[in-house]
Amino acid sequence: MSDTFMTREYLIQSAIDRIKARTYLEIGVHRGKNFFRISAPFQIAVDPNFIIGIKRRLNNPRVLLRSRFFEMTSDQFFATRAASVFKDRQLDVAFIDGLHTSEQVLADFNNCLKYLSPNGVILFHDCNPTSREAAEYGHSPREIMQKFEGKNAEWTGDVWKAIVHIRSQNKSVAAFVLDCDYGIGVARRGKPANELSLTAEQVAALTYDDLDRNRVRLLDLKPPQYWDEFIKTL
Repeated sequence: MSDTFMTREYLIQSAIDRIKARTYLEIGVHRGKNFFRISAPFQIAVDPNFIIGIKRRLNNPRVLLRSRFFEMTSDQFFATRAASVFKDRQLDVAFIDGLHTSEQVLADFNNCLKYLSPNGVILFHDCNPTSREAAEYGHSPREIMQKFEGKNAEWTGDVWKAIVHIRSQNKSVAAFVLDCDYGIGVARRGKPANELSLTAEQVAALTYDDLDRNRVRLLDLKPPQYWDEFIKTL
């Protein structure tokens, strides 16, 4: 597959198709641009503020019929609704693209992992920031643009630290980042490759300069073409 087509949508759908996933969860749906392009038998949308236009709804009736929408934070979803939603099913593919802070992404990952099927896959967006400003810690693009006058909305936050934490602390999960679409993180159950040996405190203390000097090692950064090799192992 050409690098041009290695988008989040392509990676999610190819994972769903490969493992014949029954259940897909997306955290951080907002306008639904990605969610409504995905096709799975049962889809779960979680976002505290859906802004899904009537045109998108009318043009995608089949997605609406097979989906459930939870307008709440991911923390609220996992605390109050997940047990019921996953009572008779497992989570096969998840896409985490909510609040762009490492601690929230890590919380979302750990919550997804509780319900993940043995061959399930968790994907993350915004794992490979391209500038110091894009990697700035914050809670919204507006906050970052106010902090950096003239900055555009291209903001990834410190999501990358969640990947480093998982690679360092979870020895039953294999995780890496594809160098495409602002960095797509990929995690599945299994023996980690190219392990890191950083404590949680050391991960928290990492700076953007540390990342910029050691992207390949910290993220286990892979070229986009690696996806074709990886997906054959699912």
